[in-house]
Amino acid sequence: MDKIIRYSFILFIVMMSSFSSIVAQNQSFNSLKKYDIKGIAVNGTLICDLNGFNHGTIDYGIYKERGFYFAVRHNNAKLGENIMIFESITHSIFTADAGWKGNQYDLIPLGKYEEQYKSKFWEAGDFVYFTLASQLNGEEVEMLYILLPQ
Repeated sequence: MDKIIRYSFILFIVMMSSFSSIVAQNQSFNSLKKYDIKGIAVNGTLICDLNGFNHGTIDYGIYKERGFYFAVRHNNAKLGENIMIFESITHSIFTADAGWKGNQYDLIPLGKYEEQYKSKFWEAGDFVYFTLASQLNGEEVEMLYILLPQ
């Protein structure tokens, strides 16, 4: 658990500096959608339970008409209070087995950690997920965020 807290703190410092430079360059970040983080699982184990409380938010919008940027804000006892900023590098539309369609974004974090982390955002109606995968002490770690629209 200390590894996750340490990881979040380091990521928070890097992402805050990146986010402040984006905001300083252009105040026209248009938030398109916001989601509440209702649960977080690490490698399949819930670390922030689905208990009705919000564990943070994810919102995304457009910055400088370049594409989509995602802001992940934690505000919980497990991961502390921090923000991570991601830029969309690909977008595709997928069709699930049940026939409904949704959006999928491949994301990279802004800052010096962009080569270390892989992230995806899936959005199809009320089914919205965000994943963050990385190598931590030689092990593959995947965090799954369970989201609900605000």
